Amino acid sequence: MKVSIERYIQQVRDGVHYKGHVKIADTQLEYELVFAVPIPKLDDMESPNGITEIRRLFQLTVKRNNANIELTDGEYGFFLQMLAELAIDFYNNPQTRDNNEGMMGQMLQGRGPMSVFGASVSIGITSTSSHDFEPALCEMLSAPKFGCSLA
Repeated sequence: MKVSIERYIQQVRDGVHYKGHVKIADTQLEYELVFAVPIPKLDDMESPNGITEIRRLFQLTVKRNNANIELTDGEYGFFLQMLAELAIDFYNNPQTRDNNEGMMGQMLQGRGPMSVFGASVSIGITSTSSHDFEPALCEMLSAPKFGCSLA
């Protein structure tokens, strides 16, 4: 089945903490993704051993209607692949790297001369695409906890 996907990511802390939403067909899910190892150091680390270590390194929370969704290992893998890829691409984007420098970078970190006036800045990006989903994936996402209408 061809399914439209919208992914939005917002930087909370450069290279480490991101949040946003993923819209699958007409259902929007919120997420938060925290990297235990900063993105620029991922290539230098040893491969994780097992799902428990992967979940520790890539802390992913998915929510629907402000309620946390308990993810099975398969569900976690699906969302992690989709969202970690987006976070890494966003981090490595030259525009993102430029924005995290100078005065803009200070404001993104909540520092700098404008912070005394309560000024804050955030950066993010939206990606829209269409994917072919296998029937098993459509069934998984159509479960009540996700609420997608893909069946």
